[in-house]
Amino acid sequence: MNELTLKPNPLPLRHLPRPRASRHVISPFRWLKIGLVRLRWRNARLIAEHLLGFALTEEGSALDMLRAAERESDPKRKRLFFRHSVDEARHAKMFALAARAIDRTAKAAPYASEHAKPQRLFESMPLDEFLVFVHDAESEALEKFDLLLEVFPNHPILSPLLRAIARDERFHARYSAHLLEKVQLSRGASAVRNARLRVKMRAAWATWRRAGRQLGDRLSNLLLSTFYFFALVLFLPFRRSALPSAGWKAASPTPKSRAALKEQA
Repeated sequence: MNELTLKPNPLPLRHLPRPRASRHVISPFRWLKIGLVRLRWRNARLIAEHLLGFALTEEGSALDMLRAAERESDPKRKRLFFRHSVDEARHAKMFALAARAIDRTAKAAPYASEHAKPQRLFESMPLDEFLVFVHDAESEALEKFDLLLEVFPNHPILSPLLRAIARDERFHARYSAHLLEKVQLSRGASAVRNARLRVKMRAAWATWRRAGRQLGDRLSNLLLSTFYFFALVLFLPFRRSALPSAGWKAASPTPKSRAALKEQA
């Protein structure tokens, strides 16, 4: 079998993208997700900002997959990781161009640039955890695109963009599931379950640290602004008393001019 032509994955992996639910039977939780998407993507500027954030995320993913391809010894996985890297780099450019087409003045949200930095995932975790991370990330991206397509089914830019990128993301989810199947066959189902648990714990810790850093930055900015305001109010009366009063005043004679006056007298 060609290494880039993968058969459907037989594993009961819970994080494989599920078929879209019928529009007539949508759970309240999905309605909530759709409502949040409508709120966060409610105008052109916000849409462009989110697309720029996607572009930065894809850029960071491309760098991580390239590092994985460089360090992987197995020829088949090396080719798959390299193709994944090329796809992510192309997605980053597509998202950025779409954002500029929607709103040229938009900028990525604060802290979004952190996602563009390589995380050295392949070096920091075993192969099974890396494959779980890739598979879960691609499956979550597919679910997010599915929600966006449900909210913007006929958007002239978003709809064709997301459909084109989703084809690549679906391949990424399939090949990573295929490689996880081999891990399960060689090491047992518990190896994949334990790897997924470790990945989820690491992701939760990273999310906690990121949220704490952002909250700390906001609190420090608020405290500094409050301190500046009270310091300004406290020292403003003293500054006013030190200022000279308005109007013309007669200049007092200098010692030299007094001596000259006495000589003239």
